[in-house]
Amino acid sequence: NIAPNPSLDVLESAAILYSTKSNGFFELGGGGPKNFIQQMAPTISQILDIDYEGADRGIQITTAIERDGGLSGCTFGEAVTWGKYKDAHKGLVQVWGEVSVVAPLIFWYAVENCRQRPLKKLMDGKKEFYNKLIKDAKIRQKPI
Repeated sequence: NIAPNPSLDVLESAAILYSTKSNGFFELGGGGPKNFIQQMAPTISQILDIDYEGADRGIQITTAIERDGGLSGCTFGEAVTWGKYKDAHKGLVQVWGEVSVVAPLIFWYAVENCRQRPLKKLMDGKKEFYNKLIKDAKIRQKPI
């Protein structure tokens, strides 16, 4: 029985981000998937009212440009103003290029030149992370 729950999906994803000491996003393209991954930090800080500054780092590959005003071309500088990332001048790389060309080059470089690290298996702690997020949100809840 599959019962999709978009709200739970957002909260569980936010819980994983909230529970990691250092984090970042690798965005291939833009639009809805970009918005989904970037909405985690504002969910924590603006909706759950928990002190949270945003992700530490990010890479985005897209052909979209900033001047048309669309989400896909939104720069990291703009994302920082929404609390999605901590610092617009550190740890963020914006690549304007075709994902199907640029991403394989980056992946090849990483496989050939970076040492393999142990898997963190974050999904194994999803329930614990979720409970911590909800507990911290309740503690900081403001009276209406």
